[in-house]
Amino acid sequence: MTNSIRFSQAARRLGELRRRFLPRKFSPTGAYTARQHDLARAFRLLAHAEIESFLEDRCLEAVNHAHDLWVNENRITSVLIALLAFREQSLGSIPHELDPTGPSSLRVRLWEAKNDYGLRLRHNHGIKERNVLAMLMPIGVREVDFDAIWVGEMNSFGTARGEVAHQTVTTLKNMDPLTEWQTVGRLLGGLKGIDALIGRMR
Repeated sequence: MTNSIRFSQAARRLGELRRRFLPRKFSPTGAYTARQHDLARAFRLLAHAEIESFLEDRCLEAVNHAHDLWVNENRITSVLIALLAFREQSLGSIPHELDPTGPSSLRVRLWEAKNDYGLRLRHNHGIKERNVLAMLMPIGVREVDFDAIWVGEMNSFGTARGEVAHQTVTTLKNMDPLTEWQTVGRLLGGLKGIDALIGRMR
């Protein structure tokens, strides 16, 4: 199955960041200038932002599509079932009496679940394990669908991003641009699988 347009955009953007911030040729000895180390730090920050944005956008896209199928075709998908199952707020009790003039109770509950999830995505900050699970499990990605190594590497990259963003350069170790690019490449490979999985959800 082909990947989504949003994934293609993210992959293309990460390639642009590689060309803009990392050396054209990587040093076989790991010797880089201070400027190249600074550019590698910038690459880490911007690559993290692109990965985070992709996950948020793709998840919201999946939820909106599933909700549209319900509204327009009366189709309940696995995405909506998961969305209701993982909704943190109470769904409320069953009505005590009918109100034929009021809105459909099910329609309202699905709409509220969609909006609550969208709000949670807007307040997401990061790609650590807890962030990844909070974004993907409520749309139906199961525990067995995750590659534990990939999740661990996402977690490590999220931590590494925080170190660059919140520490002075004097306290940071010099970064290897090649290692940064290889890490992002592996993360992108995992995202490609997640993107395809979301595309197959019904």
